[in-house]
Amino acid sequence: DILGRRLPRLGLSAPPSLLWVLTTSRLGFIPLYAAIKHASAHSLLSSPYIQALVQFSLAFTNGFSAYLAFIYGPDTVYLRHNKEKASFLLAIYNVAGMTAGSWLMNLLVWVRYF
Repeated sequence: DILGRRLPRLGLSAPPSLLWVLTTSRLGFIPLYAAIKHASAHSLLSSPYIQALVQFSLAFTNGFSAYLAFIYGPDTVYLRHNKEKASFLLAIYNVAGMTAGSWLMNLLVWVRYF
């Protein structure tokens, strides 16, 4: 996560028009984690190296996309006096997204997807 948040400061970033692609593609981690959970002992997905790589990828893309969203979000607001309100709403939606993700995970555990 920390590395993903640092990368834009070093000059590597995604354009604002493509940030939605990165954040939406992160939904692919849900079935990937389910596949890892149900992988047989001799499967490539059961390798601790693959599991560490998947966990690193999730954390990296989380930090990278969150940092860019907080940078690009207020810039899309035209009126200067509304930029602070936009930043506040962005923070609220960030917490709401984490809450929704937690509820989704609880639901998936309850239906024995995980």
